[in-house]
Amino acid sequence: MRSLRTVSLLLLLGPLTGCATSLFLPPKPAPAEVRQAALEEATRYIGMAYEWGGQELRPRGIDCSGLVVNAYAAAAASHGYALLFSDATASDMAERYVFPVAVPQPGDLVFMGEPGGSEISHVAIYDSPAEGGRMWIVDSTQIPSLGIDGVTRRLERTDDGWLRSYGRMALRPAL
Repeated sequence: MRSLRTVSLLLLLGPLTGCATSLFLPPKPAPAEVRQAALEEATRYIGMAYEWGGQELRPRGIDCSGLVVNAYAAAAASHGYALLFSDATASDMAERYVFPVAVPQPGDLVFMGEPGGSEISHVAIYDSPAEGGRMWIVDSTQIPSLGIDGVTRRLERTDDGWLRSYGRMALRPAL
């Protein structure tokens, strides 16, 4: 039996269009076409400088989570979806906005942190596997000892203690 509150809500929602009710639909994992579009969008920014806390694509620079948010926002919008958030740290994304996956596919997220620790401090977009326990990723970081400063596509080891988990971005239908 439905409560009066539930019936009232159903009556209120009845005349609304399908897109207005999308706020009430559960999030779903990003489909392959959105993940691929996010990966392609991220590669458009290769060479952009790194800036800690940077969320704007131009003119200054961008950090790892800013790259992921911007790439996924554009990819999702072009396929009729939207992110569940407008800004998030790498750890927030891992804890609240992804579906965990055991084997990543292109466009999935790679969460990393300091070897020996448990915190997540970095996020990248998975590109493809590579031989020798490595994977191709696209990210924005600053590692002076390796000459990395900004958005790059690079090889990352999967067995050096940095890798924490993989995730598939959660999306909702766009309004």
